[in-house]
Amino acid sequence: MLHGFLRNRNWTVNHKRFYRIYAEKGLQLRQIFKKKPYHGPRRPLAKPEKPDHTWAMDIVSQSLMNGRKVRILSIVDIFTREVKALFGDTSLPAFRIVRFLDELARETRLPEQIVMDNGPEFRSAEFGKWAKANHCEMAFIQPGKPMQNGFVESFHGKLRRELLNWNWFADRFELQRELDRYRKEFNTTRPHSSLKYLTPSRFRELFETENQVAETNI
Repeated sequence: MLHGFLRNRNWTVNHKRFYRIYAEKGLQLRQIFKKKPYHGPRRPLAKPEKPDHTWAMDIVSQSLMNGRKVRILSIVDIFTREVKALFGDTSLPAFRIVRFLDELARETRLPEQIVMDNGPEFRSAEFGKWAKANHCEMAFIQPGKPMQNGFVESFHGKLRRELLNWNWFADRFELQRELDRYRKEFNTTRPHSSLKYLTPSRFRELFETENQVAETNI
């Protein structure tokens, strides 16, 4: 990622030399590999072909300095890798998530499909009613198989390594400020290899521009 970051800023650096120096300085994070048991055939992940077709959504917990737990709702666009939302609150029942999604709809298009686990807030009648009213398909993964929602699981790993595990937060308001900062940085300054080392925001911008040109030429 760092090599792509430098390349986007017009630094000409040989990637092999870059990683050799990176390793010599001990800058790499130690990776812990866990053996994953085989559970048989898995349901294939959605394969969107445009922004806001499929979002992945999940909830992760974080402790504050006073020991109180906060739940963080993460929403990732699978096609663009954009983090659409990071929202923390002491409780996230279905009605609170629905209200937040309605607020989010004022800023962006809602997806055609949401991939999520079988948490009670997502399985609730209230959330199902919201999804139906907004013509949004609910794509539930199989119970006990979180990697079927691998995009948001991978993002949660980055979020923990780079923010949550390194900081103490006095209250949920401080946490939310840091979540907002992290989301903006993730979307606008971090290149992704899966996006040909573009940032998520830049990838969306180019995709939408190219499609507008194509429609004009039809």
